[in-house]
Amino acid sequence: MNDSEVAKRLVEVLVGAKMLPTGLREELLPSVSCGIDLFPVIRDAWATGRERLTVAERRQAKRVVSWIDAQRRHSARLTFGLVGGRTAMVRAWLGPRLAFWPQGVPTGRRVGLISSRLGRALDEKPEWFRAVRAACGRLQAERDVLVTAVGTTTCPVLERCAVHFGLRLLRVRIAERGDVSQWVRQLLRTKFQPPRRDVYELLLSPPLFPHASEKRLPGDTDSTPPRDRAVVAMSDELMAIHLRRGGNLERLLRARLADPSQREISVLLAVGPNLVPDEVVEELEGAGAVRWEPPEQMGHDPRKTASLSTSVSPSVPVAATAATARSKASLVPIPPAADWDFLTHCTRRHDGPWPDQTEEEYWDELLFGLPSADRSALAVLMRIVQQRRLCGSAAAIRGGYRVVSFTAVPLRQVSRLRTFRAHRGRWDFEPYGLCIRCEWLQQQGARPVIYGDDESWERLSEAERPFFQQRLSTSAASGRTIDWSVEREWRVLGDLDLGSLGPEEAFLFVATESEAHQLAAVSPWPIAIMNRS
Repeated sequence: MNDSEVAKRLVEVLVGAKMLPTGLREELLPSVSCGIDLFPVIRDAWATGRERLTVAERRQAKRVVSWIDAQRRHSARLTFGLVGGRTAMVRAWLGPRLAFWPQGVPTGRRVGLISSRLGRALDEKPEWFRAVRAACGRLQAERDVLVTAVGTTTCPVLERCAVHFGLRLLRVRIAERGDVSQWVRQLLRTKFQPPRRDVYELLLSPPLFPHASEKRLPGDTDSTPPRDRAVVAMSDELMAIHLRRGGNLERLLRARLADPSQREISVLLAVGPNLVPDEVVEELEGAGAVRWEPPEQMGHDPRKTASLSTSVSPSVPVAATAATARSKASLVPIPPAADWDFLTHCTRRHDGPWPDQTEEEYWDELLFGLPSADRSALAVLMRIVQQRRLCGSAAAIRGGYRVVSFTAVPLRQVSRLRTFRAHRGRWDFEPYGLCIRCEWLQQQGARPVIYGDDESWERLSEAERPFFQQRLSTSAASGRTIDWSVEREWRVLGDLDLGSLGPEEAFLFVATESEAHQLAAVSPWPIAIMNRS
């Protein structure tokens, strides 16, 4: 499409959103160009034709002008296309779009840190976080602007890097599809405030010509997410921390390196374990990328991490341990199944923040490689011991009730229940947890689960529903029928306080002897080792 067609479509969108009066289309056309701030144009359009406006249009003019003036007090701009940077490439890869900058346009060299997906167990990727720290450590606060997009792998950690390294951050929110006029109307209904000092938002509208923009994509990148395209296209420098061979980001980097107009742009590839694979590095080096090896050790500037001591609490509250663990817990054998009078709670790894932890604290733990970042099943058990509490969860519980789950299956037989739940990305019934005498748990309100079907659920009272479990379900992955009654589940409603649980009423279990000794230093309850005969 030519510039005239783009301009006409742009005015059509703004009129449809009631950002412009209906009778001034032709007067606006000569004023539109890529990167121009539309706020003055829109304001002038209402003022120029004021005598021709109806009463309703004058009320709308007052609303629009008032909103524009409020945004401009924060240096906000509404532009056609991007301001600065790689405007031609962004338009080619994303199509013509409106861009709203609520906090203004940051000046400087735009540096994008990109990465393929890492999976769930982020605490097992210390090399990745070390590389991100090293990448941010080489940037200059006065010169560089970090670029990221909401929904990308690097976005949450780069938000924390901006804080700790004193960097400016440009965070892109891109509307992948939808009606552009509706997008503009939503802007008019929103009051934008700077979320934090040195954080700039960039809101990109849906494409003005959605079908035409899809035909402009280079090579085999037409299926890549627009958020990835935005970061790769608009950055002056790109640093790839991790790439999956044949993935979206590798294809986008190849397309960018193949563009003759982008030859002066540097693309750095982080090399090392769990970073960019050697074969990908070699191939992209041939296209013009440069390998970069993050340093093994990095010094910490206390001025940049001053908030860390107050924002990140250790996952193991030290004060709780000394008060109750007066001596090392003993190691005990697992009671035989014939004499089994316990209920068992198995722990499993926990991905994401702890229930009492903020997102910022969680990402700081990972970013700086703190021991408290550990989210393994053993770490979860250690946390339970330290806090003397089992926290209820509503995950997969019909009705959204928060409960703590146990199994009546004897511990020696629990391993038969161990299975990988693909839809949840985790193992159930791992060899870590605690066994509590059934009598003590019943005194705390524990009840066996009621297995049934939809009709059973409808017949239950409100008091009984927290203890309901669908007996049969079908696995989406394999299509097989799952009978949940083999778990012989019991539940306690809400959280379970273990403060009054004596050493004769419970024991912990772990997989190995070394883990048992680790727990023994802080546990008031004895410990059994699963791999002992």
